[in-house]
Amino acid sequence: MRLQILELPPEREGGTVCTPFLLVLSETAGVGEDELGSLTDQLQQAAQRAGARGALVFEHEVEVT
Repeated sequence: MRLQILELPPEREGGTVCTPFLLVLSETAGVGEDELGSLTDQLQQAAQRAGARGALVFEHEVEVT
């Protein structure tokens, strides 16, 4: 499995610039369906705690650029 961060376009609020982001988990092909559901829930919770806008989970390799 591979965890990456995808930065989204910057947002301006008053004089402050914020760079929102997503957590991206890829290469989950070997994970069972039940385990993947639990893993996805945990990743969503971690994303929320880290201040991310959300999380994406992919079975195959994804390259974030």
